[in-house]
Amino acid sequence: MNSIIILDLFSIIPLFFTISLANRHRLQNPRNKYFIFASLITIMLLLTEIHSIYVSSEYRVYLTSFHIFFTMIVFIIGPLVPYFVVYFIGNPLLMGTWKKFLEVPLIINILCTIASIRTGWIFSINEQNIYAKGPLFFIYLFASFFYFLLAIYCTLKARYTYGKSDKFFLLMIISLPLASIAIQLVRPEIHTLWGGVSMSLLLFYIFSLELNFEFDNQTEVRNREGFEREMQITSNKETTLFVFDLNNLKKTNDLHGHKAGDALLFDTAKAIERVFYSYGNTFRIGGDEFCVLCNEVSKATAYQLLDNLLDQIKYINESRIIPIDLAYGFTIYIPKKNNSIFAAFSQADNAMYEQKAKQKMNDPKV
Repeated sequence: MNSIIILDLFSIIPLFFTISLANRHRLQNPRNKYFIFASLITIMLLLTEIHSIYVSSEYRVYLTSFHIFFTMIVFIIGPLVPYFVVYFIGNPLLMGTWKKFLEVPLIINILCTIASIRTGWIFSINEQNIYAKGPLFFIYLFASFFYFLLAIYCTLKARYTYGKSDKFFLLMIISLPLASIAIQLVRPEIHTLWGGVSMSLLLFYIFSLELNFEFDNQTEVRNREGFEREMQITSNKETTLFVFDLNNLKKTNDLHGHKAGDALLFDTAKAIERVFYSYGNTFRIGGDEFCVLCNEVSKATAYQLLDNLLDQIKYINESRIIPIDLAYGFTIYIPKKNNSIFAAFSQADNAMYEQKAKQKMNDPKV
């Protein structure tokens, strides 16, 4: 049996397992559906590649029509794999103006591929059943590279989701298909692309599962475990620590039910995350307590960020029956001046409780 066919078959098997796992955790992470789509398309591409190897022989001229059809399918659906990976990674930038143009490379590639049956723009297969690249083959490459590079861009921009070490591993995983494309361009007889993509998707999902251990499912921000890890990483850097406490959570749970309390927690976490998006990571470190760690934020900027957060909360509360009410405090940790970053955290925590005491003096309901 052809060695490429064996490699492709072994690449398909682990993808079925990862699809099964991703489907089991789809409720906890709705973006898993994009990973499932990318994996299913990769399986289709591997099967199509196996079929193409079989029908592409010049001794099987009677299968030329099948060869053309399956080659067209590969070129049409190939860029969909990195396209869905982009959505699986997720990034707020994709939800804005750019989303309107995200499908443009896909559409251009599809139209040129279909036209290639008659024009040979991207590929051609002659009467002897021999495949050849067309003069516009670069359109297919551009569409694929575009989405892989966009996935890398989203990874780098997702500061609120991935730490530096996370980004390094994720970039290595995403770069694997790019390396496979480069190998196949230099040595066309070596079919490495979809096997590389399959391995990349498998590693990608394992990485995502590992990353989930550091996230709080209820609020979708990092949890206490992620906080402890980040504190160790930033212990030798100047860091501004913000501590927030959500007032009246227990009262909300008692009067309105835990569903209302969960919604209050979620909206609070997202409000904090939006304001501090460009400055640091948001963590849920207790039942109703959050912390943000920012690198080298001045005191003036810290006060401005808090003002921005209060404005954000005021805006959100206009459409909420149960208002968000926060107590907060912050401190700036300087390695040479402070005993430890954990001592600095205690200072920020104490500052928060001092502010909470003042709130209670002004409003006993707090």
